[in-house]
Amino acid sequence: LLVIDDQADNLYVMQAVIEEMLGEVEVLTSTDPVRALETAATRIPDGIITDLKMPVMDGIEVCKQLKANRTTAHIPVILVTSQHTSPSLRSEALDEGAYDFISRPIDNVELGARIKGMLRNKHNEDQLRLVNDNLEQLVIQKSGELAEREKLFRQLTEAINEVFWVTTVDREEILYISPAYEEIWGRSCDSLYKKPKSWMEAVLDEDKSKISQLLEAAIKKGKIE
Repeated sequence: LLVIDDQADNLYVMQAVIEEMLGEVEVLTSTDPVRALETAATRIPDGIITDLKMPVMDGIEVCKQLKANRTTAHIPVILVTSQHTSPSLRSEALDEGAYDFISRPIDNVELGARIKGMLRNKHNEDQLRLVNDNLEQLVIQKSGELAEREKLFRQLTEAINEVFWVTTVDREEILYISPAYEEIWGRSCDSLYKKPKSWMEAVLDEDKSKISQLLEAAIKKGKIE
């Protein structure tokens, strides 16, 4: 945890209380918000407790700069405020990314509970981001594999002098036409893409009924046997 307060005495008391309430926890302290932001970017604490009113940089600006940095954007912040802090100021702090507030005089039990709640929430968000990152990487990987398979498929179909096409079962859309279609059937691929059912015009009259029956059966079953 990183604790920021321009008063060294407040830092000493806060550190002692946190260590007493949470047990084994490393507490970093700073009286300089600017240096504290540098520390946050390198040490990546699990949470930050900062005073709201400080002369160099107030707690709201600390929140704003943390959220603007991708490295520190996910660090939750608890602001230490006075009892008379206005609702509008609290609202502004929330808008800039503050997680929670605690008012002076600080109750030790309340402080411990709020920090534990912040850390639990941080853990859950970290797990969710990890899952999302893994899913994103999986999508990228699968997309690459699909692109490679499509490339191999096109290389194969363009190397053989056979006419075939891939269509949806209901024949409403043509997904792929082999290049040989234009040479052997004497029709443009573009014409078949525009009129997916026009290929039936090239089928012999005596075969049209049988093919139509097979296609109707395929539509019902969802596959061609």
